[in-house]
Amino acid sequence: TSIQQLNFPLSSHFARDTSRNPFNTQYSAGGGSFGAAMAVAMGLCPIAIASDSCGSARIPAGFCGLASIKATFGRLSTSGCSQIFSETSHTTIIAQSSTDAAIVYAVVSGLDSDDKWTHDQPRLTLTSFGPGANLKTTKIGFWKEYFEDGNPAVVTICTNIIKKLEEEKGSKLLGVSIENLHLIFIAHFASMSAELVSYLNDSPNLLNDCNEGIKFHINLSKSITENDIELVHKTRTWAIENLKNIFKHCDC
Repeated sequence: TSIQQLNFPLSSHFARDTSRNPFNTQYSAGGGSFGAAMAVAMGLCPIAIASDSCGSARIPAGFCGLASIKATFGRLSTSGCSQIFSETSHTTIIAQSSTDAAIVYAVVSGLDSDDKWTHDQPRLTLTSFGPGANLKTTKIGFWKEYFEDGNPAVVTICTNIIKKLEEEKGSKLLGVSIENLHLIFIAHFASMSAELVSYLNDSPNLLNDCNEGIKFHINLSKSITENDIELVHKTRTWAIENLKNIFKHCDC
């Protein structure tokens, strides 16, 4: 299936025709691993294994009406995956339903001798699993302002799902927020850009056929300094600690 040059969002050039949204060919199927999402949505395969650094699997899954899991780093082996974005890319599951995604997650997670990050992970258990699961003890973190900043039709559908979880399933909603989200995004994108420059230093010929947007971004990214990367890592570390604090009170 098709993918943008170097799997980069600034690129709109494809080696083959772009993959269209299977429900309406006038619309996009997302970005990144959108060919894989399109294949699952069309029923060509039941699941797909993709990679995700900045929404490369979750966005096309959402565009194609599918479920996707970007698990905690180390939960799913990255052995055999592209190492362009080795610090930010996670192995990701795309499936036709959350049930299918959870089952595949349980099957493919675990120790892999070729991936050291999988060696020290807690055992995965699928408790309260399935349509009749008891969610009365589940605490859901809900960032209202961020949640409502979207297309009104999408917001309405998602709000109804949240209400159903709260009113019919008994889940508890807890208000949360992530401070300085824009800085976290900049740090994440700078990390990806620096990794891409490093990768191309070892494989310079890959850049020859890229469009001008990609070449401009690569040249701009070469100005990222060691001090910048130090700030990036400090920001990401702070963001991880922030999320850890949120998950002390929330299950999801």
